[in-house]
Formats: sequence, structure tokens, C-alpha cells
Amino acid sequence: MMILGHVGIQSYYNKVSSASTRSALEKIAERLLTRQPPNYNQPNVDRVELSSSAKDYARMHGYGCTMQRMEFEYEYRPAEPMNIPELLPPSEVIDYTEHDALMNQYMKQYRAEEGEWMSLRIPDISDEKLENFRKELNENGLGEDIDWQGVIDDFFDIDIRLEHVERLEMKADYIASRYAVLKDRIQTQYDGDEQKAQMDKLDSIYNQAKEKMADTYAKNIGGFYEDLGQTGVIEDMRSSVLAMVDEKEAAYETFLAGAGDYANLKDSEDSWLAQDDAYLAARLRDSFAADGGNIQSGSSQAVYSGDDLTFAGVYAKSLSQQIKDAGHVWEVWRPCESDSELGKFLAKQYQDTRQIVADAGISDKLAGIIQNTFRPFMEKFMDALDGQIDKNLARVEKNPWMGGVLRLDYINRNAVYRMYLSIIGK
Repeated sequence: MMILGHVGIQSYYNKVSSASTRSALEKIAERLLTRQPPNYNQPNVDRVELSSSAKDYARMHGYGCTMQRMEFEYEYRPAEPMNIPELLPPSEVIDYTEHDALMNQYMKQYRAEEGEWMSLRIPDISDEKLENFRKELNENGLGEDIDWQGVIDDFFDIDIRLEHVERLEMKADYIASRYAVLKDRIQTQYDGDEQKAQMDKLDSIYNQAKEKMADTYAKNIGGFYEDLGQTGVIEDMRSSVLAMVDEKEAAYETFLAGAGDYANLKDSEDSWLAQDDAYLAARLRDSFAADGGNIQSGSSQAVYSGDDLTFAGVYAKSLSQQIKDAGHVWEVWRPCESDSELGKFLAKQYQDTRQIVADAGISDKLAGIIQNTFRPFMEKFMDALDGQIDKNLARVEKNPWMGGVLRLDYINRNAVYRMYLSIIGK
């Protein structure tokens, strides 16, 4: 059975990478993901409105119709956040404890071989069973062989998608630290041809995971920017992800060489933990972070830094979500006298974005890309609003009496741009 994940409440950002700028970047990402200017033309009023065509229809069929509008005032109260545990892949777990390591080893007893059916049912595990298993591990150890299937399973869900792009550097730190620990073990435990064979296996698994990270980030985030008219972004971002992971691995490897008993296992009763590379990698990340977590970024391949890549991903996620939820962000349900208010809305968003970019300290190259994508984004956003209006038209086609209630004219882009340009001055 493949161990699919770890249940926990996740805070999105790694406490390891770029420690000096991480706090500021977290705040900026939060601003991006929560920044939605208020809809200027949407009051807190639910309305039931009868059109003139609806009244005519009622009269034709002998019904009286004197009511024109009912309004219901209400107080909007946001829903309380639901504290639901999230099933996390190993690469997104921050606090990997001794208990987590013990549970992971216990569950490996139920791991199916390749090609066999796999059950997701978790067996009942009493505290007594787990304690007895821990004693067995201390007596027998984990064995001299590296659990390569465990490494492959843990690296499986390493792809980068918009919905969790905030975790990019966390995933990069995970595979980089795991590689550094395994490389150290191989160089210590093996020599000659066997050492080479083991290193070849490690390099193959590591490179596949790294390529998967880079390819999926480039496709999902770089592709988003190229869809907004920016050329060459996919390849630049792909090479930058590869360079970022390698820089992290080199930093962990250098730190590990002089870290001593970084996992604090010298006097531990649980000697088996010294053979658990996932646990050692977690302690390496903690120790590295406590020491400052400084990673020198100077690769000639890296067009974008790790902070650039994180910011680009979070910003793409923010815009993508706004396009997806266009009808909720800006109301197109009711008829509108003028779309100039939409121009104000977008001008305010552009001004907010410029300030966020200035605060983020990202590279000039990425800042230019973000600025150049805003107009194409506006077009896609208005396309999405027009798509909502198409739904209104379809409703009226089926129910003609709704014709005086729903908005049926598309977004007046001239009105939008006139107001937008009058505010931003370009």
C-alpha cells in the first residue's frame, strides 16, 4: 500500500527557505489571496422584482398583479472557518514527529507491492500495539537496506498546481533535504560499485521528482502567464524551479557536513530513527532553519528566485480564482446603468497590485511581467462576466417573463476603460 498522506492542519509556508524574507512574503501572499475590492454596485439586499412583461403575462391570464418589488434587508455575517483536518502528502507536512515516523513504519506492513490492489482502510492501532512495535524496531532496527519504495511513494505527490502553489518551496525543501540525507547515508554505508549503484538509484528518483515539480509548475503557472500574452515564461520558470531545488540540496548537503548530532539521537532510546531517512530529513530541515536557513541563490540558470516563483504562483492563483468566480466578484445579475463602476473596481485592483509588488521585493523581470499581464487579465475577467450574461440570456429564452429582471447587455468595455484610464493615468 502506498502511504498517501498525513492528516493535519496545514499552515502554507515553509519555515525553512529564505528565512529572512519568509515572514514578509507570507503577509504579501495573504494579501493577494484575500484581496477582493468590494463590489461597488452590490448592496446587502435580496430583491424579488417583477418585470413589466411579468405583469402583462399575469393580466393576460386573469391574475391581479399590483406588487412590483420586495426587498429584504439582512446583515451579512461571514461563515465561521471550518477547522477540518487536511490529508497532506509527506512533502507538505511541517512537523514530522517521532510518533509520525513510528506510524509510518507501522503502516508499511500493509503496503501492497506494485500491481497489487490497495486498500485505504486504516487498521485499528491501539497504544499497546504501537508501543510493542516500537520495542521491536529498537531491538531489530530497520535493516541495512534503504527503503527505496518508501522514497518513491513519498515523492509521488510532488507536482505543483494552482490550488497549492503556496507550498512550492516546502516541497522543494522536502526533496532536497531527503536527497542530502540519503546521499550522506550511501556515502557512509557503501563503497565501490555498490555505492555507485545506490547513488544512481537515488539520482534517478530525485531527478524524476525534480522534473515533475518543474514541469507542473511551468505548465500551471508559467502557462497561465503565457495565456495572458507573456512569451518565454514557461521555459524560464521551469529552469528556475530546477535551479532552486539544486541550490537547496547543495545548501542542505553543506550544512549536514558540519551539523553533528542534528537529530539529537545520541542519547535516544529509539535508535531505529537513525535509519529513518524521512525523520532525519525532517530534523535536518528544522536544524537548518534554526541556524538561519540561508540559501545562496546565484545560479546562472535561475531566471527567477524562489521568492519570485512563490509570488508568481500566488498571484496567478489569485487572478485565476477571480476569473473563475467572476459572477461572485462582480454582479451581472441585474440591469446596470453604467459599467464605469467596474472600471473603478479594476483600477483599484491595479493600484493595489502595484503596491503589493513593490512591497514584495521581487525581481524587476517578474514585476514587469505582472504589470504587463493586467490588461489581458481585465479582458479575460470581462469575458467571464459576459459568460455569466450569456447564462442570463439563456434563462430569458426559456422564461421570457424574466426579460425585465436580468441583465442582458454585455459589458460596455469602452465605459470600463474610460474610467480605468482616468484613474490610473495611462
